[in-house]
Amino acid sequence: QLPHILSATFSPTHLKVGEVLQVEFVVKNNLPIPARLSTNPKPPYTYDESKAFWEIVGQEEKEALHLRVTSDHPGSNHPGSWPWLFGFEKASLAPSETTTVKGFIRVQTAGTFEFRVGLVPGGHGFIDDNAFRTKITIEK
Repeated sequence: QLPHILSATFSPTHLKVGEVLQVEFVVKNNLPIPARLSTNPKPPYTYDESKAFWEIVGQEEKEALHLRVTSDHPGSNHPGSWPWLFGFEKASLAPSETTTVKGFIRVQTAGTFEFRVGLVPGGHGFIDDNAFRTKITIEK
């Protein structure tokens, strides 16, 4: 009875420092009413690894769903901070409707890291947390 991420895909899984990692989310609204969505930052948005949403968009939009990404090395951001937030193309999702969102992160740190996604209603805990874990290898 809640919206959920049906899938999230990271690509490519091997890249070089300075290249862009894509994440593609598919989200479905399982509520009997429209789900309110955050549109900030509007997709497709590209983060530099060292930047975080609070530097770009400020506060989370309260009660509006947004997508989050983190890794075991989220750039210069604090581990566990989920710094990369992605908005949707539109402000609501009808009951049973699905939507696809693409976001990008320009990687800067070499190594192999586990990236993962989450779905969050702003100001509340995660609906989907640590989902679609994917190992990404970044070479110098």
